[in-house]
Amino acid sequence: MTFYKVISRFFDNGRFTVKMQTYRDCLDRRPNNQSFEVPDSDIYHDWFDTLEEAQAFMKEAKEA
Repeated sequence: MTFYKVISRFFDNGRFTVKMQTYRDCLDRRPNNQSFEVPDSDIYHDWFDTLEEAQAFMKEAKEA
């Protein structure tokens, strides 16, 4: 199975980053979405079943 993880990071100074990682044949099921708070930012891990969904999410996040 193939899954796509989009990692979004929102920094306290207003900066934003987003990237995608692909996981092939190493996971039996899609993990749950997660979020983390660290001293200088908030980090979100959002998982998708298809590349198209992940890319649409990244595009929306960049336009927000």
